[in-house]
Order: sequence, then C-alpha cells, then structure tokens
Amino acid sequence: MVRGSIPPRGAIYKERCIMNILITGGLGYIGSHAAVEFTKQGHNITIIDNSPTYSADELYKFWTKFVDYGHTPTIISANLMNIDRLKNIFSVNKFDCVMHFAGNIEVGESVKNPLKYYSNNVHATENLLLCMCLYNCPYIIFSSTAAVYNPVNKDHIVPFQEEDTENGICKSYITNPYGNSKLACENLIRDVANTGKINYTIFRYFNVAGANRADGLTENHQSCSHLIPNLVNNIKNDKPFFINGIDYNTVDGTCSRDYIHVNDIVNAHSLVLTPKKKNEIYNLGSIGNNYYTVKQVVYLAEILMNKKGNICIGQRREGDPDILCASASKFCADYGTDWLKNNTMTDIISDYI
Repeated sequence: MVRGSIPPRGAIYKERCIMNILITGGLGYIGSHAAVEFTKQGHNITIIDNSPTYSADELYKFWTKFVDYGHTPTIISANLMNIDRLKNIFSVNKFDCVMHFAGNIEVGESVKNPLKYYSNNVHATENLLLCMCLYNCPYIIFSSTAAVYNPVNKDHIVPFQEEDTENGICKSYITNPYGNSKLACENLIRDVANTGKINYTIFRYFNVAGANRADGLTENHQSCSHLIPNLVNNIKNDKPFFINGIDYNTVDGTCSRDYIHVNDIVNAHSLVLTPKKKNEIYNLGSIGNNYYTVKQVVYLAEILMNKKGNICIGQRREGDPDILCASASKFCADYGTDWLKNNTMTDIISDYI
C-alpha cells in the first residue's frame, strides 16, 4: 500500500515534532491502536506485520480510517526473521523510532513450544536491533510483560516494582518460556544500548484490555486468549466459559491480575516518544485501581450485561502465576498520571458489550 500525503520529516504538527516511526506488529491488538493514534498525531508511520489480527474486510476498514487523518501509513508484509528483507526496509527509510509490538504472547503455548518463543521473540528482536545499528535508528520502545516477574517467596507482597527482577525478590528464571523470552529481549536491548548505539524505553505491560471504540478498533475474539473479550462473547452467545483453575493462592482461588486499558498503554507510548529519561524500564498497570481475580471479573461482567453466564471450571494453565499486579509509581513520578484516562474495569468490560 502506498503512503498518502505525508508531512515532511521534522515538521511541527500541533506543537509536536513529526517522527518517522516503525511499528512492528502494527496490525495486531495493541499495535493497531498505536498506529491509528500516532497517525492522527501526524507522524509518518510504517507498519511491519506478517500475521494480521484482522480479516480482509476488517483490514480494509482499518485502512480507510487513515484517509480521514490526511495521510496513511505504509503497511509492509514482512517477517522479522528475514534479516535481508528487514535490512532492505531500513535501507530505504530513515526511522527515528521503532515501536516493537511484534511477538508471540501465549503463556500456555510457550510451555509446550518454547523454541517458537525464543525464535520469534528473541531472534526477531536481535534482527531488529542489528538493523537499527546498521542504519542509525536511535531509539526503540519495547513491549515487555509482567510475566518477567517470578517471586522467590510466594508470599511476596505485590505490587511488583521494576527493580524486583534484579534485587533478589524475583527469580532470574521465570515459570514460563514467554516470560523468559521477553526478559532475554530486555537484556539484549540493554546490552546494545550500553554500546551507545541506541537508547530505549521498555514497558512491562500488565493485563491490557479494552478497545478504542471511537475509532472502531477492538480485539479479535476468535484469535485472542484474553479473559474479558472471550468472557463477554461467551455470555452474549450462551456459550460455556471456562475458568482455568481455582487452586491459586488468592482470595477466591482464581488468579489475580492488574488490568490496564489499551488506550492508556498508547497514551504512555506517546509520552516517551521524546523521553524525559534515557534507557528506563517502566511497569504499566492500573496504579492499584484494577486488581481483579477471574471470579471478580466474571461477576462484574454479569452485572454489566444483566445476564448470567454459563461458567465452568477448567484446568489450571501451565506457567500461570497466582498474582501479577503492578506498581506504576516510577512511570507516574516521571510522567504524571494524566495518561490514565480509561482506568476502570467497568470501562474495560463495557468496550466489549
């Protein structure tokens, strides 16, 4: 697809310097939300994706949204594992920033197929960093995960702090290959940054949910394993919904997570396009407002939908920790709290109803 009318590099758009941004995984859930928002802000966007979340019809609707914003992104079908293809993309573009959303994210799958996760997550990130160094792209914003936290003491009081991966609070080995692959990517990025060739911001997402309904974006129920869209979809369609395990060390036996709206994730990315501090790692969570167990999410969804679900108990998923809740105090100290605009569980669930 050909780029439309594009502001020149370095132009000022609503008091913001226009940047050339490469978004990997830009047709996926979080990546598509970022692509739309940064196009609206006037940035020049190139999307690399080889496994779009959307069907052909949905992709067309996604593409037509950009026409209203005055210019459109370049969308490239490419695999980050293909280093020659990646070099070619970097050689004909001058990227100011890479937002790296691409990767595999299924905890249970990673336990069964760890090589896939080390290949698609770690090796792909290595290729991306190599091209950044070769073609002088100075800055990466990396999507990491709360799965990097694995407390040594199961009675450790959450929320997790960023330094818990290094101060002995958490084990260096995670309970699942997905978390291990993401931590390996973090370390790889930090090592390359230590050479002085790049700078980075690493975000450790907790449970991202919700959708940008104003722009018609959502999650694809069929392809995602996320709790809330599948729960709402199954209640709507009178299908059984399985809770994966009731033997977790929590208040009701189901695992507890920290939920953050996808729009708030994108807001945080917008703030670090011109970072106040170089080479930082930040948790992105709800700052304490949205710690919910699975049963609590089910109960609230049933209230909001005014309908009882067919709730069943299934097997506990391999690799799932009991509790993953964030302290986002470090990011809030550096960038404030205005980025948290869609921060209630009611907001999140309502996006799917």
